[in-house]
Parts: sequence; structure tokens; C-alpha cells
Amino acid sequence: MGSSEDDSQKKMELRVWVDGEEYTVDNSLSFISDAAYGTLDEPYVLDIDATAIRSIAAAAAADDDADWWTLQGIKIGRKPTQPGVYIHKGQTVTIKRKR
Repeated sequence: MGSSEDDSQKKMELRVWVDGEEYTVDNSLSFISDAAYGTLDEPYVLDIDATAIRSIAAAAAADDDADWWTLQGIKIGRKPTQPGVYIHKGQTVTIKRKR
């Protein structure tokens, strides 16, 4: 929205994407050019009923990417894809070649 007369008092719309699906948050705030809602002392609170709960398996998979090290002591960013011996969560782990 701009600051033209046509945009005056139009409703603002907040859109959220979760797992590729678009959701529109119902809000009744009107657009006013250069307006501010809330202050640092009394912020405007946007209530969103969030019910997008991920599965435990997805959380475990994300955790599986944490704390991987080479035997030379170099930390790598995620679970390795190359065969070899690595250290993960204090344990020695062998990654084998996929057949």
C-alpha cells in the first residue's frame, strides 16, 4: 500500500506460509499512511493462534545434523554424506557407502 487517497482506510492483511500452505491472519487494523500501532512501552500485540506442530521425527532429524566432527577435530555443518568415520555427540560413527 502507498500513501494515496485510494489506500486510505484499507484493511491490512498478514499472510503466513507453513509447509507451503498460505494462511491469512484475520486482523482489523486499517492502513493509515505513516501511522504507528503501539509503542515501546505498550506494544501492539498481534494474537495468532498457531497450531502448526511438527512431528517429533522432524525434530529428531534436525537434531541429527548437529555436532558432527571429523577425526581431525574439524566441525562440519551437518550429517556427512561421504563415507568415513566421524564423531557425533561424543560417539564414533561410521558412515558407509550407500549401495
